[in-house]
Amino acid sequence: MRGSGCTPPVSRNSRLPCNPRKHSQLRICMNSGNGKVPQGSVKSSSKFGHRKPPLVVALNNLCVDVIKELEVLPPTEKRARLEALSELIRSPPPPMDRWEVGGASNFAIAAARLGMDSSCLGHLGQDGYGDFNRAVLEREGVGMVQICNDDEDTLVCWVMRDPQHNHSFCSRFDFTSKPLLASLKTLPPHAEAVIREARALVVNGFVFDELEPSVVCQAVRAARDSGTAVFFDLGPRGKPLRNNVPEGGTEALSLLLSHSDVLLLTQEEAETVTGIADPIQSARSLLNAKGSKVEWVVLKVGAEGCYIATRETVLHHPAMKITVEDTVGCGDSMAAAMVLGYINGYEMMPTLALANAVGGATATRRGAGRNVATAELVEALLEQKITDSTSSPEHREHAGEALKILRTTKSTYHTATAAT
Repeated sequence: MRGSGCTPPVSRNSRLPCNPRKHSQLRICMNSGNGKVPQGSVKSSSKFGHRKPPLVVALNNLCVDVIKELEVLPPTEKRARLEALSELIRSPPPPMDRWEVGGASNFAIAAARLGMDSSCLGHLGQDGYGDFNRAVLEREGVGMVQICNDDEDTLVCWVMRDPQHNHSFCSRFDFTSKPLLASLKTLPPHAEAVIREARALVVNGFVFDELEPSVVCQAVRAARDSGTAVFFDLGPRGKPLRNNVPEGGTEALSLLLSHSDVLLLTQEEAETVTGIADPIQSARSLLNAKGSKVEWVVLKVGAEGCYIATRETVLHHPAMKITVEDTVGCGDSMAAAMVLGYINGYEMMPTLALANAVGGATATRRGAGRNVATAELVEALLEQKITDSTSSPEHREHAGEALKILRTTKSTYHTATAAT
């Protein structure tokens, strides 16, 4: 049992945790609209009724990205960045066509478009940015479960981009060592219930911008105790967490690195947490660490594609041939495909092929949020791969298997959004 620290029974062929309680009939609600956290049971969304399996939950890190085009990105030095943020805040808000949902919304929208029933578990304020984010999620068929009262404003992240497609992020969290929702000391019962009934809990490193490490640990332990698969996408927060920023961050990082089912990291992020420059060796270090429950380590290596490392093997699939427009949201999109493959027990190579196609399709578009990969774009990239004579027969075959997966699952998304 997971509560005792042991991995639950796993089907050798599917790798899917055997949990008969995962009926996934839990009903999710949008925020009630009165500024208060709904109490007791979680109720049905007004538009989508009961949630279909698999239920995938992304923990917090909801924000609105406000896109600002700059000729030169601001310096990385903290004082200069604070001056840049202060200037952005003082200036009039940009038009809404420069707003986009970000953070956990990227993953949740990509997951929905792949046919998964996805929800965000987090915070949105009762302000213009929060209303915008809620409306986008509802149109995309993504549930929203509010975890605290909305006295706090919605987090706004400024996305600064230069003509060379480089980007830099800046938000008010960058200038404090405390999480923005530091007053939330424990997950409310209805939020923990959502996690316990889910098939997968997705956590990324930016969650520590808003939630106390102890609250994140509570969510992870609830998932492990109930057989919910845990996915951790570290992102750029590895170094401060290792330095115990925020307080308790080191312990939370250790828990996530050892008790997640799947870790998703870039080569640089893997080196940050292991001290090992070689990506394959760093993955093996994470898999073989004392007490590790990790089954997959997914290494994202940009133009080279990505790897999956397990205790038995290391597999690689090359990136799709695309013209890159913007890399924002690519990692979140890839994560959605990895979740889809893992919880449904699909083979690793077709899952890698699908993940590369989803990430690649996102990279052909400008911005994230509503601009993450659509099933149609992913389908086109996979069809292109299948007919690419320069690709190996094996990779073309895996692209064909990934295409079958996509066509099987994407109809769920189109059925849900048609209701709007």
